[in-house]
Amino acid sequence: MTWGRWMILEAAILLAAGTAAGFTVNALRESSGKAKIELDRQYFIRPKPRTGTNDAGKVVPAKESSGTANPGRTGSETDAPRIDSLPSGSAANSASSSPTPASQPPPHEVTETDGVHPEHEFTAITTAQVAAIVDGTDPDAATTLLIDARDVAPYEEGHIPGAYRCYFSTIDADLAAIADYLEAGYRLVVYCNGGECEDSINLCRMLRDERGVLEENLLLYEDGWKAWSAGDRPVDKGPRS
Repeated sequence: MTWGRWMILEAAILLAAGTAAGFTVNALRESSGKAKIELDRQYFIRPKPRTGTNDAGKVVPAKESSGTANPGRTGSETDAPRIDSLPSGSAANSASSSPTPASQPPPHEVTETDGVHPEHEFTAITTAQVAAIVDGTDPDAATTLLIDARDVAPYEEGHIPGAYRCYFSTIDADLAAIADYLEAGYRLVVYCNGGECEDSINLCRMLRDERGVLEENLLLYEDGWKAWSAGDRPVDKGPRS
């Protein structure tokens, strides 16, 4: 028998076996009370293309509509979840509690939460608290020193009024000017440029670990010179007088 006849015979056998299996399944479904499989029914229905409406009211494919429409929906009914169905804490539900533009800080004002600060173990102090020390309204202002941890050039270009400069590479000479205050246990508010600058943190650690300053007397002005100079606040320039 030729190869072609073998193929025809094999196809006939498979067709006969499939037909017999189909009749058997139908008989079993009918005996169990289930609906029979209808041979003339189209079980694989091609889905209808999604449509929506554009702004002119014209029916267009979903990709051209103003929203992603589902079958059976109009173009205005998109798949986006309703606001009242979003979980609590979502962006949509919290929109009403977001600050209004009027309550935002001025565009050029640097706030206490600006930037990313390196981690440290010291007590942080804010711009408002530093301002209270400078103007003397802080109750401990008389026993508090401001320490600028930057190098000579940036310090003389501008620093917080009354601040002593103490740079890590010249720490011995710089600390000599405030030795009496350190011995008396003054609080030290240490700052540098702010933001990601770590000079003030490193100086605080040197003062604690190598110079015996109590950690409780070291306050870190995290936002530093960047925040102070951004506002309308007093500034001293040149060497400390």
